[in-house]
Parts: sequence; C-alpha cells; structure tokens
Amino acid sequence: METERKRFAAIVNPASGRRDHLHAVRRLGKHLEDRGGHLDVLVSQSPGHPTALAADLPDDCDALVVVGGDGTINEVINGLLPRRLPLLVWSSGTANLLGRGWGARNDMGYLVSTLLAGRACDLDVGRINGRYFHSVAGIGFDGACIERMRRSGHIAFGDFFWPVWRTFWSYGFPEIRIWLDQTLVFEGSGSLMIGNQPFYGPSLRAFPASDPADGMLDVCILPARHQLHLLRGAFLLVSGNHQGRAGFICSRARRIRVEAGKAVPSHVDGEWLARGDIEVETVPKALSVLASP
Repeated sequence: METERKRFAAIVNPASGRRDHLHAVRRLGKHLEDRGGHLDVLVSQSPGHPTALAADLPDDCDALVVVGGDGTINEVINGLLPRRLPLLVWSSGTANLLGRGWGARNDMGYLVSTLLAGRACDLDVGRINGRYFHSVAGIGFDGACIERMRRSGHIAFGDFFWPVWRTFWSYGFPEIRIWLDQTLVFEGSGSLMIGNQPFYGPSLRAFPASDPADGMLDVCILPARHQLHLLRGAFLLVSGNHQGRAGFICSRARRIRVEAGKAVPSHVDGEWLARGDIEVETVPKALSVLASP
C-alpha cells in the first residue's frame, strides 16, 4: 500500500451531469480534513478552463479529482500531461467511457479511501495532431455528428438524436486513406474508430479486448458508401458482432495516419477536433489513474 496522500485538488465542471456536484465535492473535502488532508476545489467556468486549471496546479498536490465527463477529463489531461499526477475520476457526464472502463465509483467511501491510499496505475493515452485523448478518437461519420452538436450545459442521450439524424441523411461519404504503422490498410469511403478502452460509445463495445496499458491503440474501420452501410454497421456494433463482418477492419497499431482532405471531420473523447488529415500515436503509460486500495 502506498503512503497516504494529504494535499488534493478537485476540478469540477458544473455543467456536467444533471446534479449539482459542488455540495458533494465539499463533503469529500470535509472527510479528507477529518483524516488530516486538504482539498482545493476549482470550478471550471468555460470550455478550455479545465486545461488551464490543470496546468496551474501547485507542485505539492498529491492527487487530482476530476468531476465531469469524458470531455472534461480530456481537457484536464491536456493541461496536466506530461506531469504524472495521480488522477481520480468522478464520473458525471453522459458516456463516461474512462470511468466505465476503469471501474470508477462515485460513492463517498470509495472516493476517500482511493484518494488517501489507492494504487496509482499507469495507462496509455493517444495523441492526435498533438492533442491527447484518454479513451476514443474518430474520423468520418461520427466526427460529423459531433461537429453538428451544439453544447449548452449537460448533454443527455436524447440530445444526440437530431444531430445524428440530420448527419445521417446529409453525409457525403468522402474518401479517406488509412495507414497503420506505415502500412496502407484502407482506401475508400468509410469511418475510422480508435480506442484505448473497450467502449466507443454508451452502447458500442467496439474494442472488447482493449487493454489501456499495452502500448497499442485499437482500430476499427467501417467501409461505408451509403446510408445502408451505416445502418448495418451500427447494428453490428451494438450487437457486438462487428469483428470480421460487413467489411469491418479491426486491428491494433502504435501509429495511425489518415489522409482525409478538408471534407472529413474528427473528434477526440466526444469533443469536436478538426477537419482534414490526422496523425495518431500511442504515448505509453503517460497517465496515472488511482484505483481502489
């Protein structure tokens, strides 16, 4: 068991989730004070603010609690890395891919004991066009859906319906070329999913054998030239029967290169990234995440 930690910070996204988590975070701080610790509560005010807050954390901070969804965690690690400060996930978003993949819990007993004496485990992260991501990245149809989203406060599953519906009927199926570790594996119309956790979305277990500490990224390519291909691919993904079916290309790689042109959108951890070409690489064991003692 590790030496107990004493000085902590919490970065809270108040727009994440349907509940006001600040009261619970302050209650966590009281529990830590009863054990001789201290918790600084930092509240995010706008997109990009979690990155700045993480970059400015003091050197004597022993661990960081992130209260938010995958997008908030993404912003935090882009301010935190390459500093190796142990991270505790307090999931309050919609998909919560990192929290689900890591088995994080939100009950107070677990949070207190894990902060004070939990095991620090090293996980890989991905880096896409210079931006870190902890769970997933993608280019193609799902990137177009994320681009169409308009975020204002908490995002529920129902908020995705109209963006996905409109993108489904308007998507142009542009051409892409994909290299895995310098080998050209795909050329044509399709979408690329990249994962470092088993889940790609709330109900899409795209990478069932994914290991976030093996130095590799999981890759799933869906060739699609029209809406019927997208429907069939979505059905197979939801049912978990996509590997080896409907033209899916499932593999693993340390480096991924995509020539996409200006027409193809991409996302990281469910957040809009950019349009155009992408370069992806694994950064082995760069993120320290706390697990239960």
